[in-house]
Amino acid sequence: MTAEETPDRRGPGRYLWWLVASQPLRVAAGATLGTVWMLCLALPPWPLSRAIDDGLERGDGTAPAWWAAALFATGALNAWLAIARHRTMTRVRMHAAFRTARAVVEHAMRLGAALPWRVTAGEVVTIGRGDVSTLAHALTVTGPGVGSVLAYLAVAVLLLSISRRSRPSCCSAFHCSWCSSGRCSGASRARRPTIASGRAGSPRASWTSSAGCAC
Repeated sequence: MTAEETPDRRGPGRYLWWLVASQPLRVAAGATLGTVWMLCLALPPWPLSRAIDDGLERGDGTAPAWWAAALFATGALNAWLAIARHRTMTRVRMHAAFRTARAVVEHAMRLGAALPWRVTAGEVVTIGRGDVSTLAHALTVTGPGVGSVLAYLAVAVLLLSISRRSRPSCCSAFHCSWCSSGRCSGASRARRPTIASGRAGSPRASWTSSAGCAC
Protein backbone atom coordinates (compact mmCIF):
# COMPACT_ATOMS: atom_id res chain seq x y z
CA MET A 1 0.00 0.00 0.00
CA THR A 2 1.47 3.35 -1.06
CA ALA A 3 1.43 6.54 0.99
CA GLU A 4 -1.58 7.85 -0.98
CA GLU A 5 -3.51 4.64 -0.33
CA THR A 6 -2.82 4.66 3.40
CA PRO A 7 -5.98 5.85 5.21
CA ASP A 8 -5.71 8.76 7.61
CA ARG A 9 -6.82 7.33 10.98
CA ARG A 10 -6.25 10.46 13.06
CA GLY A 11 -9.98 11.22 13.27
CA PRO A 12 -13.31 10.91 11.44
CA GLY A 13 -12.93 14.27 9.72
CA ARG A 14 -9.46 13.44 8.45
CA TYR A 15 -10.63 10.06 7.24
CA LEU A 16 -13.52 11.60 5.29
CA TRP A 17 -11.12 14.13 3.79
CA TRP A 18 -8.85 11.25 2.78
CA LEU A 19 -11.78 9.67 0.95
CA VAL A 20 -12.44 12.96 -0.84
CA ALA A 21 -8.77 13.54 -1.69
CA SER A 22 -8.47 10.03 -3.14
CA GLN A 23 -10.84 10.98 -6.00
CA PRO A 24 -10.54 14.76 -6.57
CA LEU A 25 -11.68 14.87 -10.21
CA ARG A 26 -14.77 12.77 -9.58
CA VAL A 27 -15.70 14.83 -6.52
CA ALA A 28 -15.18 18.08 -8.47
CA ALA A 29 -17.43 16.78 -11.27
CA GLY A 30 -20.10 15.82 -8.73
CA ALA A 31 -19.93 19.24 -7.07
CA THR A 32 -20.21 21.01 -10.43
CA LEU A 33 -23.15 18.91 -11.63
CA GLY A 34 -24.83 19.22 -8.24
CA THR A 35 -24.47 23.01 -8.25
CA VAL A 36 -25.84 23.46 -11.78
CA TRP A 37 -28.65 21.00 -11.01
CA MET A 38 -29.71 22.89 -7.89
CA LEU A 39 -29.56 26.22 -9.72
CA CYS A 40 -31.77 24.83 -12.50
CA LEU A 41 -34.27 23.69 -9.87
CA ALA A 42 -34.61 27.32 -8.75
CA LEU A 43 -34.83 28.65 -12.34
CA PRO A 44 -38.36 27.61 -13.57
CA PRO A 45 -40.27 30.34 -11.66
CA TRP A 46 -38.41 33.02 -13.64
CA PRO A 47 -39.55 32.02 -17.18
CA LEU A 48 -43.02 31.36 -15.76
CA SER A 49 -43.21 34.91 -14.38
CA ARG A 50 -41.89 36.35 -17.66
CA ALA A 51 -44.56 34.45 -19.59
CA ILE A 52 -47.21 36.04 -17.40
CA ASP A 53 -45.70 39.54 -17.50
CA ASP A 54 -44.79 39.65 -21.20
CA GLY A 55 -47.69 37.61 -22.53
CA LEU A 56 -50.80 37.81 -20.41
CA GLU A 57 -50.35 41.29 -18.98
CA ARG A 58 -49.11 43.00 -22.16
CA GLY A 59 -51.31 40.99 -24.49
CA ASP A 60 -48.47 39.48 -26.52
CA GLY A 61 -49.67 36.14 -27.86
CA THR A 62 -46.24 34.83 -28.88
CA ALA A 63 -44.40 35.57 -25.62
CA PRO A 64 -46.05 32.77 -23.58
CA ALA A 65 -45.14 30.24 -26.27
CA TRP A 66 -41.47 31.27 -26.25
CA TRP A 67 -41.25 31.26 -22.49
CA ALA A 68 -43.07 27.92 -22.33
CA ALA A 69 -40.43 26.53 -24.71
CA ALA A 70 -37.72 27.97 -22.47
CA LEU A 71 -39.37 26.35 -19.46
CA PHE A 72 -39.48 22.99 -21.26
CA ALA A 73 -35.81 23.30 -22.23
CA THR A 74 -34.93 24.09 -18.63
CA GLY A 75 -36.78 21.00 -17.44
CA ALA A 76 -35.08 18.79 -20.05
CA LEU A 77 -31.65 20.15 -19.12
CA ASN A 78 -32.39 19.66 -15.45
CA ALA A 79 -33.42 16.05 -16.07
CA TRP A 80 -30.14 15.33 -17.86
CA LEU A 81 -28.18 17.05 -15.09
CA ALA A 82 -30.00 14.96 -12.48
CA ILE A 83 -29.04 11.74 -14.27
CA ALA A 84 -25.41 12.79 -14.69
CA ARG A 85 -25.20 13.99 -11.08
CA HIS A 86 -26.66 10.74 -9.75
CA ARG A 87 -24.29 8.60 -11.82
CA THR A 88 -21.28 10.64 -10.72
CA MET A 89 -22.23 10.62 -7.04
CA THR A 90 -22.90 6.86 -7.21
CA ARG A 91 -19.33 6.38 -8.40
CA VAL A 92 -18.08 8.63 -5.61
CA ARG A 93 -19.97 6.64 -2.99
CA MET A 94 -18.89 3.27 -4.41
CA HIS A 95 -15.26 4.37 -4.53
CA ALA A 96 -15.44 5.47 -0.89
CA ALA A 97 -17.20 2.24 0.14
CA PHE A 98 -14.62 0.02 -1.56
CA ARG A 99 -11.71 1.97 -0.06
CA THR A 100 -13.25 1.72 3.40
CA ALA A 101 -13.90 -2.00 3.03
CA ARG A 102 -10.33 -2.50 1.85
CA ALA A 103 -8.97 -0.56 4.82
CA VAL A 104 -11.08 -2.65 7.23
CA VAL A 105 -9.95 -5.95 5.68
CA GLU A 106 -6.28 -4.93 5.72
CA HIS A 107 -6.55 -3.85 9.36
CA ALA A 108 -8.24 -7.17 10.24
CA MET A 109 -5.45 -9.08 8.50
CA ARG A 110 -2.90 -7.01 10.36
CA LEU A 111 -4.47 -7.92 13.70
CA GLY A 112 -4.63 -11.60 12.79
CA ALA A 113 -5.38 -13.88 15.74
CA ALA A 114 -5.75 -10.88 18.07
CA LEU A 115 -8.93 -9.72 16.28
CA PRO A 116 -11.39 -12.03 18.16
CA TRP A 117 -10.00 -10.76 21.47
CA ARG A 118 -10.66 -7.12 20.58
CA VAL A 119 -14.03 -7.14 18.80
CA THR A 120 -16.86 -9.60 18.45
CA ALA A 121 -18.08 -11.18 15.25
CA GLY A 122 -21.21 -9.01 15.32
CA GLU A 123 -19.16 -5.83 15.42
CA VAL A 124 -17.15 -6.96 12.40
CA VAL A 125 -20.36 -7.63 10.47
CA THR A 126 -21.75 -4.24 11.48
CA ILE A 127 -18.63 -2.50 10.23
CA GLY A 128 -18.74 -4.36 6.93
CA ARG A 129 -22.44 -3.78 6.26
CA GLY A 130 -23.48 -0.61 8.08
CA ASP A 131 -20.49 1.61 8.74
CA VAL A 132 -19.05 1.26 5.25
CA SER A 133 -22.36 2.36 3.70
CA THR A 134 -22.72 5.25 6.16
CA LEU A 135 -19.24 6.57 5.38
CA ALA A 136 -19.89 6.26 1.66
CA HIS A 137 -23.18 8.17 1.81
CA ALA A 138 -21.51 10.89 3.86
CA LEU A 139 -19.72 11.98 0.69
CA THR A 140 -23.06 13.05 -0.79
CA VAL A 141 -22.37 16.41 0.81
CA THR A 142 -19.66 16.99 -1.81
CA GLY A 143 -22.27 17.03 -4.60
CA PRO A 144 -25.84 18.13 -3.81
CA GLY A 145 -24.64 19.50 -0.47
CA VAL A 146 -22.31 22.02 -2.10
CA GLY A 147 -24.89 22.73 -4.79
CA SER A 148 -27.67 23.47 -2.31
CA VAL A 149 -25.53 26.00 -0.43
CA LEU A 150 -24.55 27.80 -3.63
CA ALA A 151 -28.15 27.73 -4.88
CA TYR A 152 -29.37 29.31 -1.62
CA LEU A 153 -26.77 32.06 -1.99
CA ALA A 154 -27.69 32.69 -5.64
CA VAL A 155 -31.42 32.93 -4.87
CA ALA A 156 -30.72 35.22 -1.90
CA VAL A 157 -28.64 37.56 -4.07
CA LEU A 158 -31.37 37.56 -6.75
CA LEU A 159 -34.13 38.35 -4.26
CA LEU A 160 -32.10 41.14 -2.68
CA SER A 161 -31.42 42.70 -6.08
CA ILE A 162 -35.13 42.55 -6.95
CA SER A 163 -36.18 44.06 -3.61
CA ARG A 164 -33.78 46.99 -4.07
CA ARG A 165 -35.19 47.81 -7.50
CA SER A 166 -38.82 47.57 -6.42
CA ARG A 167 -40.76 50.77 -5.69
CA PRO A 168 -42.46 51.47 -2.35
CA SER A 169 -46.17 50.74 -2.38
CA CYS A 170 -48.89 53.33 -1.83
CA CYS A 171 -49.52 54.55 1.66
CA SER A 172 -53.29 54.69 1.27
CA ALA A 173 -55.42 51.69 2.04
CA PHE A 174 -57.07 51.85 -1.39
CA HIS A 175 -54.58 52.69 -4.13
CA CYS A 176 -54.90 53.15 -7.84
CA SER A 177 -54.66 49.88 -9.76
CA TRP A 178 -53.02 51.76 -12.64
CA CYS A 179 -50.19 52.85 -10.32
CA SER A 180 -49.44 49.28 -9.27
CA SER A 181 -48.93 48.37 -12.93
CA GLY A 182 -46.87 51.50 -13.67
CA ARG A 183 -49.41 52.97 -16.13
CA CYS A 184 -50.87 55.79 -14.06
CA SER A 185 -50.86 58.99 -16.13
CA GLY A 186 -53.18 61.67 -17.46
CA ALA A 187 -56.87 60.90 -17.05
CA SER A 188 -56.20 58.02 -14.70
CA ARG A 189 -54.95 60.52 -12.12
CA ALA A 190 -58.24 62.41 -11.99
CA ARG A 191 -59.56 60.51 -9.02
CA ARG A 192 -57.97 58.72 -6.07
CA PRO A 193 -59.46 56.85 -3.11
CA THR A 194 -59.42 58.18 0.41
CA ILE A 195 -60.68 56.88 3.73
CA ALA A 196 -63.64 58.58 5.29
CA SER A 197 -65.54 57.78 8.43
CA GLY A 198 -69.07 56.42 8.07
CA ARG A 199 -72.06 57.19 10.20
CA ALA A 200 -71.57 54.08 12.32
CA GLY A 201 -67.93 54.96 12.89
CA SER A 202 -66.60 52.27 10.55
CA PRO A 203 -64.18 53.37 7.83
CA ARG A 204 -65.43 53.40 4.28
CA ALA A 205 -63.82 54.23 0.98
CA SER A 206 -64.87 57.32 -0.88
CA TRP A 207 -63.51 58.76 -4.13
CA THR A 208 -62.37 62.36 -4.21
CA SER A 209 -61.01 64.36 -7.09
CA SER A 210 -57.32 65.17 -7.16
CA ALA A 211 -54.96 66.75 -9.61
CA GLY A 212 -52.35 64.08 -8.92
CA CYS A 213 -52.36 60.46 -7.89
CA ALA A 214 -51.71 59.58 -4.28
CA CYS A 215 -49.28 56.93 -5.43
